[in-house]
Amino acid sequence: MIRRLLFGWQQATLLLLILVVLDLLANYNYLAFHTVVELLRVIVLGGVFVLGWHTRRWSNNSALLVLAIAAGFIGVLELLHALTYKGMGLTFVDSANIPTQLWLGFRYLETLAVLLAALSLGKKVHITGTFLGFLLLTLVFCIAIFTGDFPDAFIEGQGLTPFKIYSEWVMAGVFLITMILFLKDKHYLEKDVRWLIAASLFASALTSLAFTQYADVFDFANKLGHYLLLVSAYLIYRAILVTGLLTPYQLLFVDLKKNQQRLENLIAESTASLRETQALNSAFIDNIPSSISVKDTLNRYTLVNPAFERLVGKAKEKILGRTFHDVLPLKLAQRVTTNLEKIRVDGLPCKTYDEVSFGEKAYSFETIHFPVKDPEGRLLGSGTIATDVTEQKASREHIEHLAHYDPLTGLPNKTYFMQQAQELLEHCQNKTCNCALVYIDLDHFKDVNDSLGHEMGDKFLCVLAKKLELLVANEGLLCRYSGDEFLVLVKDIPSRTFLADFVKNLQQHLAHPVNIDSYDLVTTSSVGISIYPNDGLDFKTLFRNASSAMYAVKTDGRNNYLFFETSMQVEVQERISLLAKLRVALDNQEL
Repeated sequence: MIRRLLFGWQQATLLLLILVVLDLLANYNYLAFHTVVELLRVIVLGGVFVLGWHTRRWSNNSALLVLAIAAGFIGVLELLHALTYKGMGLTFVDSANIPTQLWLGFRYLETLAVLLAALSLGKKVHITGTFLGFLLLTLVFCIAIFTGDFPDAFIEGQGLTPFKIYSEWVMAGVFLITMILFLKDKHYLEKDVRWLIAASLFASALTSLAFTQYADVFDFANKLGHYLLLVSAYLIYRAILVTGLLTPYQLLFVDLKKNQQRLENLIAESTASLRETQALNSAFIDNIPSSISVKDTLNRYTLVNPAFERLVGKAKEKILGRTFHDVLPLKLAQRVTTNLEKIRVDGLPCKTYDEVSFGEKAYSFETIHFPVKDPEGRLLGSGTIATDVTEQKASREHIEHLAHYDPLTGLPNKTYFMQQAQELLEHCQNKTCNCALVYIDLDHFKDVNDSLGHEMGDKFLCVLAKKLELLVANEGLLCRYSGDEFLVLVKDIPSRTFLADFVKNLQQHLAHPVNIDSYDLVTTSSVGISIYPNDGLDFKTLFRNASSAMYAVKTDGRNNYLFFETSMQVEVQERISLLAKLRVALDNQEL
């Protein structure tokens, strides 16, 4: 019954008959054929617009609303396309380019409309915003086309431009993607309606492909494209316009049927549900781990659950009838007073995060305060749901600490350091100040690990890290980059001399002997320095250049510091190139 109503053999026969008549008309007078096809489309679009617009306040079919709003503007551009078509003589336009540009304009709107319609199924549509959006796009297209700012779509003697062809391919792809989205939907449109819309979109995709092939606005590819355009319009007419006018409740607005059935079920079950409500509410409130309480307008407790009793350490009998000032700690009671005043003024729930101490134990709570009203909206009191998030907060803080800090030394790790360094560099850029990246590598630290073991090496590393932390202090940022390497970003440096003195001080303190488990341990350091903005404007460049300077120190004998120079980068590149050539020579047995 539904398929026969939407698209049976009678509709197929009618469509075929229309196409035959139009083909005869096209062979006799192509302009008349083109005008009839476009006007039929405009009529269908107008009908879709009228249907959707006048049912917008009670229809919950978001796809129809989007298509309806867009249809009106698509029809305007398509009518302009028909009136300005080459040879019509109804306007000042007598070229193939402007009507082809108008064609692209309304097809762009159509592509956007069907995509938004598919994506908005089951979602609420902002009617005014959608209307204004399509109105703005229509005006932009009209202004751009008639002022000559729109890209050429057709050039006499040459045919279609690449812009026109690529646009049609893109639109064909979008139509096919949208077709798949509609077919995947199982909730908001009847199956037969979905298939008709999908068939219309498939015909629209073929239309775009056909309109990539013609070289003249009167040739066969152009005519074929208009046949497909008419088929697409007829299918969307059957799927939306006929359905919306003849059987809207049974076919198009599936949600209305579902809501009606749901309402009938609710009415049938209402008596049994009412009998179960009291027991269900009691079970829920008594067993939920969150602390729940309800107070009257005088802030006296009228309901509390066992979790609330355990939290405050009092039985329900000693809580009910008392105010929260009698039950809660003073500071918490003051915060509750502020929150209750807020919800009474706003009439809306509010969420807070509270640190609370009951006895010697501290808690972190995520608390929701909400007004309690009667069916007429009169305020009866307030309610509170407090969820203990102490463990979650501690876990989150622990995870954040692990993500940002080195587990051995407690210093920031390189990921956190890079984030902070980038922020400091941006600050320096805005304030036009200097800063420097100091790359510290401990000399021969591997010898400690190899001779005394990694446990001893770790202890030594922690002592050195603590020294660096005290020395850097407020001068900048510090991190353990990896292994025995550290980075320092020194901020607000007044001069290179200041920076050199700062680095010398670091090296001197690092070189002081350290006694660990009766072993006197000593290490020196190789330090490379790059300065912002001379040696780089971002962290990556500064790090690369500081690294080059540090390796230059190691090459020269270690236990020193060097400022970056351009020649260092050249030496590094030459060394890398030499190593690569040696590797090739070894592989080829040339040595």
